[in-house]
Amino acid sequence: MTKKETPVFSKAQFKDNNGDFLPQGFFDHKLIKFWDLDFKWMSRTKAEISSAYKHPIPYVVLFNAMCDKVLMYERSNKGNESRLHGKLSIGIGGHIEHDDVEKDLPISSGFCWAAERELEEEVAGVHLMSPITYRGMVNWDGDAVGQVHAGLVYVGYVKPGTENEIKPIDSEIQYCQWESIAKLVFTETLIERMENWSKLILPAFL
Repeated sequence: MTKKETPVFSKAQFKDNNGDFLPQGFFDHKLIKFWDLDFKWMSRTKAEISSAYKHPIPYVVLFNAMCDKVLMYERSNKGNESRLHGKLSIGIGGHIEHDDVEKDLPISSGFCWAAERELEEEVAGVHLMSPITYRGMVNWDGDAVGQVHAGLVYVGYVKPGTENEIKPIDSEIQYCQWESIAKLVFTETLIERMENWSKLILPAFL
């Protein structure tokens, strides 16, 4: 086993708890049953081009205490996902690894741990009011990235007065800053630069 592997799930089982295929876009949803059904570990390199599968990506959105601003960042050109270089994003996250999942426990038990680990690896100075919580899922086949990934959206609320302590520590983040949610949603020049998952998620937080 290697950390360069990630769990993948057949698109054929992307159904909700009633057996219907999942809609496209972002939707509030409990962790659906198929996450703990059939999956396999696949090399991350292969997973990025295997269109019959999707692999889940924790995607953590940070808000200030008043919930009127969200942490936005620009992706640098040093990330492994070249299709996202230079894009603006509100989601911090990455691939799930073997070490995120305890032996003999369901695969979904490692999702929140993976989200917390990625948050610690990518930005410093995060002081949360409470642990991050699961908010919903992004299922979007409208671009090459979305065709092989599924987003697991978590939210966290930063303690008042600590917002400016957050700094990027991962070279994949060019810079980060707090932005008004309304400004991000309604400013066309920002929307044009934003990755699709963030575009899909933002309106839900207005």
